[in-house]
Amino acid sequence: FVDRIAVNSQAVKKNVAVMEGYPADRIEVLHNGMNGNRFESEKEPGFRERLGIGSGDYIVGMVSNLYAVKRPEDLINAISLIRRKIGHVHLVLVGGGPIEIEPLKEFVSRAGMTGNVHFMGRVSDAIPIIKHFDVCVSCSDSEGLSNSIIEYMGCAKPVVCTGVGGNPELVTEGENGYLVSVGDVKALAQKIQETLQNKSLRFMLGQNGRKRFLSEFTSDRMASAHMDMYDEVLNGCPRQ
Repeated sequence: FVDRIAVNSQAVKKNVAVMEGYPADRIEVLHNGMNGNRFESEKEPGFRERLGIGSGDYIVGMVSNLYAVKRPEDLINAISLIRRKIGHVHLVLVGGGPIEIEPLKEFVSRAGMTGNVHFMGRVSDAIPIIKHFDVCVSCSDSEGLSNSIIEYMGCAKPVVCTGVGGNPELVTEGENGYLVSVGDVKALAQKIQETLQNKSLRFMLGQNGRKRFLSEFTSDRMASAHMDMYDEVLNGCPRQ
């Protein structure tokens, strides 16, 4: 009885076609979009000082609900590997969840990372925090289309993420970030470290991500794409 199904990534489209048995030619991919004005905010003042992060230290960050599917332990282990090689690296985790309070903090302690992993909890706006990050990460098992990665791109930050779900629709290898396999902690650490240690590379990847955000992932573009779909369904032809 449904004329059209809207999904936010090609990965979700494939899943709906297979799992729901719905015709693929009637599934419309409408990527998530965000208001560009959000990204005009300044960095959160006093952020490094409050967390005890030195002015020359690197900051790796992840914005994510801390569920098991997000695999935060992989990122903690990757940062531990990087610290053994270059030191002066801090990890900032933004978001809450069932594994944040005790087990994950105990994991940090066992990894010898206490004082270098900072839990921000849930925040109303992550943008002023993201602007402090040198490299942004998403290392989950599964994704639809990650709003966090879109926020990273909007903030002109390089991205290292797992190549799952809609992530490859956001991140092009070597253009605005890097894709790694789920659970490959060594590859995750390598790509993060390579990006951290190359300032010009970080800038280039971040700027490319910002350009993609402005051309493909704004709220205006998302709204226009929805109107095109509605007009096509209601009128039987594309909107001019």
